[in-house]
Amino acid sequence: MARAAALLDLYTPERREVSVGEAALMLGLAKSTAHRLLATLRDCGYLRQDQRSGRYALGAKVLMLARAYDADHGFPRLARPVMERLRDEVNETVGLYVCEGDARYCIERLESSHDMRLVVNVGQRMPLDRGAAGRILSMTPAQAQRAGAVITRAERVPNACGVAAGIFDANAHLVAALDVTGPLDRFGDGRAERYAALVVSAAAEISAALGHRPIERTP
Repeated sequence: MARAAALLDLYTPERREVSVGEAALMLGLAKSTAHRLLATLRDCGYLRQDQRSGRYALGAKVLMLARAYDADHGFPRLARPVMERLRDEVNETVGLYVCEGDARYCIERLESSHDMRLVVNVGQRMPLDRGAAGRILSMTPAQAQRAGAVITRAERVPNACGVAAGIFDANAHLVAALDVTGPLDRFGDGRAERYAALVVSAAAEISAALGHRPIERTP
């Protein structure tokens, strides 16, 4: 099971096909083992095989999993228009992350127009203990509310800056983190702090769309 999962993890928007030899090399497996795993996933519908090249690509059955996940986590659709406005305003990469187990996963990503940017694939597994979004998702809901935004510099990736804030549902559960990331030299001169206010505002707008109503604090 772990080997099959690792094999599916090889597929990204940039790597849409994999041969037996490539899978064996990247996963450190014997070719016979890689061939058996690929063939099993093909027979189950999770992969399809090009009859001419013999290479394997994702099969139609993964759509069932994607739609099941989307039905359970529908807020990326709500978040996307807000993320688009935020991306257009700061022209940096905007990401949406959720916590599952001891890791965080990117579930939506909008890239900046810059040639130099941080590349994270949707579905990519990332640590909770590094990066602005990871630090937000490591907090309790109350801590994340009090923190507002978290800014990290060169923590997960050298020469990178991240700004993140929490997203909450109608029950005040911390369900996701919204972040803006880019090279450090584009976050200087107070830009990181200005972006923090924009990220907090965008995260609050998404939270409101999920039914969250922040508790009014009396002075």
